[in-house]
Amino acid sequence: MGIRNVSDTYFCEAIRSGSVPATGSTSELVGQDPERKGLIVYNHSPNPWFLKYGTSGSSDDFNTRLAADTEWTMPKPPYTGSIWGAGGAGAGSAATGSIKYLQLL
Repeated sequence: MGIRNVSDTYFCEAIRSGSVPATGSTSELVGQDPERKGLIVYNHSPNPWFLKYGTSGSSDDFNTRLAADTEWTMPKPPYTGSIWGAGGAGAGSAATGSIKYLQLL
């Protein structure tokens, strides 16, 4: 999946993983979770993704831009609200790939 071993970085009781397919539109990656201790996201797409804390998000309204085939680790202390992602589609091309995540609880 491209995500490194997290056992040395975080102390957590559980890990929740998942992925969101690229559609070219905005979708919620993870919902609000007050137990979140961290989040690691990997862009498994040839195009950028844009992450937004809170609601919605787009290539014009985002907190973090994730380049193709890169990983992002949420800074501490972790944001516990919902996180949305938009992307996976390049200019004039179809959406491909996915975004994958590990939520540390």
